[in-house]
This record gives sequence, structure tokens and C-alpha cells, in this order.
Amino acid sequence: MKVDGEVRSSGVYPSRAELAAWSDVAAPEPSLYTEAVAELVAIGAAIAANCEPCFKFHYDKARKLGVSREDMRQAVATAQSVKDAPAKAMRALAERFLRPEGSSEEQGEAAARLRASACCAPATGDAKAAKKSGGCC
Repeated sequence: MKVDGEVRSSGVYPSRAELAAWSDVAAPEPSLYTEAVAELVAIGAAIAANCEPCFKFHYDKARKLGVSREDMRQAVATAQSVKDAPAKAMRALAERFLRPEGSSEEQGEAAARLRASACCAPATGDAKAAKKSGGCC
């Protein structure tokens, strides 16, 4: 590669830092997203997906990169917390809708909300209509 008529690199691609220096541009900040961080993210994704083979694969790769067991434990705990939050919210929603106490008016309102947010397709089987009406699919 030539810069201002002078050969600066031959046979290999220059690094981003070299390109920046040759162009009088500030060097890019080093990325925090290292191979080890990528494995911690993958461990978290394996937890979220309930994928045992994925977890084992990424655990082994992280271990080989020198990632500590404590860092892996933290990745697992974070992933599990993220995964558990929607499940807890759904349990609370179900408990609100299914609780025996409360006026029949409250229960009628809950039933109306359920009908208004019909899941999947309405009785007609029209999935496009379900999406427009706030259904999940």
C-alpha cells in the first residue's frame, strides 16, 4: 500500500491503527468485545436458549481462552435474570386474571381485555387480522 507515493505496507493488510496514523486520523478506540467476551455472551445465549450442547461448547472455549469460572458464573446469572423477568411478569399477570377475590366487574374487565388481545388468530383463522387486532402471532 502506498501513502503519498511511499510504500507503507506490502504483502499484508495494514491495521486500522496504521491506516489511521498514515491518514492523520485519530486511532480507533480498542474494542471491549474480545474473543473472551464473545464467549461469555454465547454462554448467556446458551442459557437463554436452554441449549446444553451450546453451553458445553462455549464453556470449553471460554475456559481455553482463560475466562475465569467466576466470570462465567456472572454471565450465567445475568442471562438467567434476563430470562426470568418475562416469566415472572407472566406469572403475575396470570395471578391477577385468575385470582378468586375481586368483584365480578373486575373479572369481567379482565375477560374483556383477554378477548381484545386475542392470541394467534381469531375464530375466523385470519392471522393477518389477529396481528392488526393486537394478537401475538
